[in-house]
Amino acid sequence: PFNKMNGAEKKAYLAKKAQEKAEKQMEKMSSSKATATVITYSLMIDACAKAGDRVRAERWHRRMLERGLQPNGYTFSSVIAACAKAGDVVAACQYLEDMEKAEIHADIVVYGSVLNACAKAGDSETANKVFQQMQSSGIQPNAFHYAALAQSLAHTGNWVEVENLQRTMINGGVPVDEHFVRAQLLADKRSEERR
Repeated sequence: PFNKMNGAEKKAYLAKKAQEKAEKQMEKMSSSKATATVITYSLMIDACAKAGDRVRAERWHRRMLERGLQPNGYTFSSVIAACAKAGDVVAACQYLEDMEKAEIHADIVVYGSVLNACAKAGDSETANKVFQQMQSSGIQPNAFHYAALAQSLAHTGNWVEVENLQRTMINGGVPVDEHFVRAQLLADKRSEERR
């Protein structure tokens, strides 16, 4: 029952219910004379992302494209967030590339989502490329971006790179937060395990 769930479980449950409700509305819209727009599809994809349902988010994205609608920044951001929650680096990077091909500029949130996917997967090579791409596009990383990059490096036990990253943060005036410190601890632990 709902009353016995902890905060995270309640949040996940409510997100799933919102997704189910949104899907019912979209199905009704599809079977009636109402026309779904980029906005309605984007909201549907976002509901799937919040529920952690990458498969459905991608399905709604495809349906939108099949109907000849062009995704916007919010659409891409939502589908990338769904991929990130699933730790699917390849899909997140593909949507980032699709976004650029559509001449929609990724923002700080989109890059954060892709870096988050890299962190979950422990893919430091891709994380470094995305981090550099973000900086090349003129977006300055914040503590979240540095922590995600550090997390991806930590999975390989690359504590030297994590320490270098911390120096870069400090020199750039970016505060070191608890997420970065956790990545440092993980990097040290993984490094010791490999000795």
